Amino acid sequence: MKVYVMPMFYQLKTKDIEQSSKWFAEILGFQSLYQFRNQENQVTMDHLRLADYQDLMLIAADSFTVGDGAILNVAIIDLQNIAQKIPEKWIVEPLMEKPWNALEITIKDPNGYLF
Repeated sequence: MKVYVMPMFYQLKTKDIEQSSKWFAEILGFQSLYQFRNQENQVTMDHLRLADYQDLMLIAADSFTVGDGAILNVAIIDLQNIAQKIPEKWIVEPLMEKPWNALEITIKDPNGYLF
C-alpha cells in the first residue's frame, strides 16, 4: 500500500488494540499499515487501511466514552457478500436500502463504535 498525506481520518480509542485490529481485519477487511509501540513494546497505535483514503487509527486508551450520535460510514465493495459474513451480535441495523438510495448496514465494533 502506498504512503500519502491523509486529508482526513478517524482516530478511535480502544481498551484492547489487538482485539480491535483483529475485528477490523476479520469483519471489514482492513489491513494494518503501521503499529507504533511504546518502550514496553506494547502497541499503542495501529494505522489501518481498507482502501486509498479509507484510514483509521486505533489508539490504546484505558478509559473513554463512546457516544451514539456519530456513525462512521465506510464504502465497502461487495457489501451484500460482506454483510452475510458479519456475526449477528455485531449487527445493529440489518442491510437495507435507505430512502436516500443507499444500501447500508449498521454494525457496532467491540468498543461500541457504530459503522
